[in-house]
Formats: sequence, structure tokens, C-alpha cells
Amino acid sequence: MVGRGGLKSHCPKGREGSTPSRTTRYWYLQVRAAGPQGASKTTVLGSIPSEPALEVIMHDNAIRIVSEFRNKYIKLGDKILDVGSLNVNGCHRELLPNFDYTGIDVQAGPNVDVVVKPYDYPFPANSFDIVLSGQCIEHSQHPWRILYEIGRLVKVGGFVLITAPWQWQVHRYPIDCFRILPDGLVSMLTDAGLKVIACDISDRDTYGIATK
Repeated sequence: MVGRGGLKSHCPKGREGSTPSRTTRYWYLQVRAAGPQGASKTTVLGSIPSEPALEVIMHDNAIRIVSEFRNKYIKLGDKILDVGSLNVNGCHRELLPNFDYTGIDVQAGPNVDVVVKPYDYPFPANSFDIVLSGQCIEHSQHPWRILYEIGRLVKVGGFVLITAPWQWQVHRYPIDCFRILPDGLVSMLTDAGLKVIACDISDRDTYGIATK
């Protein structure tokens, strides 16, 4: 199936996603209840006392989404901003090795070039050709404010890619506030001054592509 903006919507059976990061974690994970034979592989996500131990396997849907976006919209020489870049289980930079890439997050750590305040990013307007944010906005109390900053920072003619789960269990890190549906993401992108190119569901992710 092809989404409205030309990205393929891959819907493999049995894939489910979660993200063990407080702020934006691009890499969406497949999560299964761990049985007795999987005890050595288990890890606990979130902070809910009743949560079972979970087996975490890398989910490739997000890799496909960003790879197809890269191939269609990003060109050499583009200046890229990744909002919520902390590398917990992989990161966008690994798919963009030859680009001028800046990763920001609200905490220091691997793949974070600049530590920022949640809704105040220290760059002039129109600074980046590409702005990415993956598996982040659902962990924000005010996701529209993240989109406002993204809209401010992307250049006229530049492109934005947002991904977030539309369906998944509670996964606090440290909070889990929203599930994002296409109409809601369209509304936030539009309110941020962006023109939506595509917004659709792929597996358990909602993705939105926009320009300024």
C-alpha cells in the first residue's frame, strides 16, 4: 500500500512498537511479553509497577520511513536537525552518515550535540533544510510547541518528517501523554506554519511530511 505522499505503508503482521526513551527516540521497537525461555533477554520499559517484563527487538518500520524520506527529499549539502536525538537503541544519524547533522535533546548523552530546553531551541529561524523528529512528541505535554519550534527552524522550501505511534501501550519515559493520529498531526503541522505533503499511518506509526 502506498500512503498519500508516496511513502509505502508497510503493515507486517504482529509488529508492535514502543520506545524506551524519555524524549524522542526515533527507533521504534517491537515488544513481546517475555516467556520463561526469554528471561535472559528481558528488560522492563516504563515505570508502571504492573508492567510485565518485555523482550525488546528492533522494529524496522521506522527505518523504512526515514530511509524512503531520505531518498526522496534529502540531498547532499542539506543541513539537518534531529529533534530528540538521544541514541537509546539506534538513531537517525546512522542513516545519514554523510550529512551536516545536528542532534538535540533535553538531556546529554550519545548522539546529542546540543542540550536544549523542551520548547526553546537555540538556533535562528530558517536554519535547517531538514528537520526530523521520531517517536518524541507523544512524550511531551505540549507537542504542538515542539512543532512550532520545528516550523520556525526549517528553511522556506525545506522539509519536515515527524513520526509518532498512533497505537501502543502506555510507555512512560518518564511520561507518556498522547497517541498521534493523522488528522491531529496535520492540525499541528498546519498550525506551525507548514504545508502538509503527506500524513498517513504505517504499521503502528503515524508519519507526517511537510514543507515550509
